[in-house]
Amino acid sequence: MSIGKKKRLCLAIAAAGMTNFFVFFVVALLMGGDAVNGYQTDNHYFVANHGRYTEVSRSFFLYSRVHVYTIFCTWPFVMVSLFLFDRYKKQQVTARDEGKVI
Repeated sequence: MSIGKKKRLCLAIAAAGMTNFFVFFVVALLMGGDAVNGYQTDNHYFVANHGRYTEVSRSFFLYSRVHVYTIFCTWPFVMVSLFLFDRYKKQQVTARDEGKVI
C-alpha cells in the first residue's frame, strides 16, 4: 500500500472517530448528560451532567450508555491513526527531499 493510501486511511479512521465523539457531545449537551454518569431506579432513567440529572426514556438511556462505550473503544484508534498519519507524512517528506518516488 502506498504512503498516500495509508495517510488517507488514517485520516478516514480519525475522522470517523472524531465524528462519533462530536455526535456524542452534541446529543449529551442537548439531552442533559450521559448514561454513564447517570443512574436508573424503579424504571426511571436519568442522565447526568456535572451533578444535574435529567430523566429520559429507557431506550435513550441504553443508547447513551452504548454510545459512551463506543467512544472508549474508538478513541484509541483515533490516536494511533493520527500518530501514524504524522509518521507517514514525515516519511513522505524525507523521501521527497532525498529524491525518492513513493
